[in-house]
Order: sequence, then C-alpha cells, then structure tokens
Amino acid sequence: MKVSKIELRGISGLPDLEVDWAPQGRGAPFDLVLVSGPAASGKTRFLEAILAVCEIVGPYEGLVRPSDWVAGPAGARIDLDLWLNDAEQAAAGARSNPARISARLGQGDFAFEAERGVARLLSRYEHDDSCGKREYFPETRQVSWGSRADGTSALEQSLNRCGKGPHKYSFLPRFLTSLSGDAAARRRFEEALEHLAPTLTFGVGDDATWFSSRGGSPAPFSALSGSEAEAILFAATAAMIRLCHSMVLLDRPELLVSPDRIVGWVGALSKLGTDNQWIVATNSPELLASVSPAQIVSLGPSPTGGRS
Repeated sequence: MKVSKIELRGISGLPDLEVDWAPQGRGAPFDLVLVSGPAASGKTRFLEAILAVCEIVGPYEGLVRPSDWVAGPAGARIDLDLWLNDAEQAAAGARSNPARISARLGQGDFAFEAERGVARLLSRYEHDDSCGKREYFPETRQVSWGSRADGTSALEQSLNRCGKGPHKYSFLPRFLTSLSGDAAARRRFEEALEHLAPTLTFGVGDDATWFSSRGGSPAPFSALSGSEAEAILFAATAAMIRLCHSMVLLDRPELLVSPDRIVGWVGALSKLGTDNQWIVATNSPELLASVSPAQIVSLGPSPTGGRS
C-alpha cells in the first residue's frame, strides 16, 4: 500500500496543494518521496495529514479531532489515492487502482468516502509480512527508560503505530529480551541492524541484552551513542511489526546522522522489509540532491536557496 496522490484543501498550517507521486508512464508511485521546507512550513503537518485521513477511514486508534485540522469556516478536505499491490487489490475488491479515500472535516465533525473493502484494508493490522501497514517515526523518537514496558503483540502495538507519545517505543526492552526465545525474530532484527549499523553486534542472555560497538566490550542499550540507539530503534520496529508493503512516514532523519552519511542511511532504511514506501520530511541538502525533483514536495524555499 503506497500513497500515489494527495490533495489538501483548507488544512490549518498547510497550503492548498495537489501532489502526484506516480511517475509518468507507470502506475506504481515512487518508493521514496521527500517533503522539504523551512522551519514551521508544515513538513510534520503534511506527514500527519496522511495519517489523519487513514485514521478516519480505516482506524488503528481513530483519535482524530476535526477542529485540529480546519483552517476556516468552509471546512477542510484531504483526498488520498492509494496504490494497492495485487494481493491488496484482491482483498479489498477495489474497483480501481489507485483507490481513492477522502475525508471532509468541519469544526466539530467529519465524514469520509471510501470503498468498504479499502476501508477494511486500511484498518487491518497484523504482524505479518503480507499485511501492509502504516508506520510513523516522529521527530521525537526515543526510548523512554523507566516507564512502562509495553507488550509486543499486534493488538497492543496497533494503538501506538500512528502516534508520537512518550510510550511509542516502550516495547523495546521487552522485545529485545524476547529474542532469546524467538530465532526468527532475532534473525530479522540482526539483518535489519546489519543494514543500519554494521559495526554493532547484538547479544542476549537469559535475563539481559547487550550490544558491542566496533568489537568493544558489551554494553547495555542505554550506553550507546545516539546514532547507534537510533539504528536499534528502527531495526527493532521493523523486525517486530514485520514492516512490508507499507507506507512509512519519517520526520527528520538527519537529526542524529551526519551529512556525509544521510543518503546512505536513508538507502539502508529502504532495505528494512520489502516493497515499502518512505515519505520523509527533511531539510538535508544532501538528501534532497540525491533524488529527482518529481520526488520532492516543497513547502517553501529549499535549504540551498532555490526552489525544490
């Protein structure tokens, strides 16, 4: 499941716009698209508008307040075209591909339009490779140590995947410990970690987990650098939820990655799972220069001074 086209009208904090991510001559949209613009231009808002319409039509959690999105008395509208793979199209019984979903928002209510099968497909959440999902890596991503330790089941995790609260990644300690008894999950995690941080080695015992950086002494997660912890967070999420055939929204990957590594880092993220679409909000000049202009949504002047 991938976003092929998005239209926004009357959304608070965003200009009215229409963006088509399907390259001319092919049906499937780009697997990587970037959202750029200066501070406070609406990059995060753009990502969350995509999540909002999906949560209205086919909710995981379903907590969308219409008044948060409406700029004026005329109300607001979000239209999304979703490109479905063959299995998704068959499961939804979709009459066309891409399939359109629409949300109309007022100050106190909302309505949506979507084929019933497409709405069911959007609300489906399973930790299975064949189940496309939506995943949000917000700017505030970090593990909140000392807080609750959430379970790793699909039922528990579905409520956290589109949010950005302090407990979003509180599954991590329990997930890492569980790898001692789950060889398949451990293999998925270590393969993902190899893509993102090849200098890290993971180990797990009966009651403790550890990491070794560049062959050094074993250390707990809390002792690692910010970029290493970031790699573990992404790898664990992808391994736990079985991130495949999904739309993945990422805010500011350059936070903990140096400019000379950012293009390779985002390329490594694309290897987490199969057939995912990454929609990335960024102001990294290096990353913006690495893709075609058709893959960029510009909400303002680019970091290099021109227009993206």
